[in-house]
Amino acid sequence: MAEFTKDELGQNEFVQETESDKEIVEFVVSHCDRWRDHRDTNYLEDWKEYERIFRGKWAAEDRTRESERSRIISPATQQAVETRHAEICEAIFGNGEWFDVADDLVDPNRLDVEQLKLQLKEDLEKENIKKAITQIELMAEIYGTGIGELTVSKKTEMYPQTVPMADGTAAYGVMEKEYTCVKLNPINPKNFLIDPNAVTVDDAMGVAIESYVSIHQVVAGIEKGIYRKVDIQPYGQDDDLEPTQEDVQFRDDKVLLMKYYGLVPREYIEQLENEEGEEVVDLFRRIVLRISIATSSRRLLLLRMVQPSLKPRKPLT
Repeated sequence: MAEFTKDELGQNEFVQETESDKEIVEFVVSHCDRWRDHRDTNYLEDWKEYERIFRGKWAAEDRTRESERSRIISPATQQAVETRHAEICEAIFGNGEWFDVADDLVDPNRLDVEQLKLQLKEDLEKENIKKAITQIELMAEIYGTGIGELTVSKKTEMYPQTVPMADGTAAYGVMEKEYTCVKLNPINPKNFLIDPNAVTVDDAMGVAIESYVSIHQVVAGIEKGIYRKVDIQPYGQDDDLEPTQEDVQFRDDKVLLMKYYGLVPREYIEQLENEEGEEVVDLFRRIVLRISIATSSRRLLLLRMVQPSLKPRKPLT
């Protein structure tokens, strides 16, 4: 497939979707639609009820009998959830050593692993991993499922620098350097889709995360060359994907973004043909997709990345 960078396209020119792009998007979205229907039918209404009880919000559907007129929500459930949440977090982080790195038994040098452990602790604290874990654990207490997404990105940090001058003096200032960081993003179960036939994430054909993001984040990704330059439009029509239940949801300047991690037929990626000229349809490749959904019939492929076949894993916990 021919790709164009944003610099090769004019101001009002966009990357045109190929038939391969349309087939991949249709394959992924159709599967995710069926997975969403299965999830919503079995769990969505219960999750909404759990959230309302935890946040102390009254709803007519939560009444136990028709003659009930009281709108008081007892804080006992919220207190029980928060107490258990505090106990779990204390058990994880209470003693200061909330993870360990095991060394090889035949390794006589124990200092190398200790150094790596200290470096890992510093990196995790820099990216606020503790806060993400506590948020995931709280959602696990409310909904019964805690989900986190691991993302790898480049960030720029500043550090102090002293530069000697020709006259013997020194100039003091700051310098910038780029480093690779790993972040853990809490995922609400209402934004998560998984193959219903799977028991674990690794067993699934694929998983997807669909959530609303500010449109400027997608535009920034296009400017940086991360996303393809496509004609995106704001879209915010599904209240079930919002993190909380509000009386009025803000619908402006946001885009529905679907991130898919999983398998797709290999013919959609490489358009393989065998010696007789017939298409190969029985091979699968693991792929990462990011799809911008503008309307129910208008879906744009932002990013397509094929993962190597060597021990592929989905970045979710």
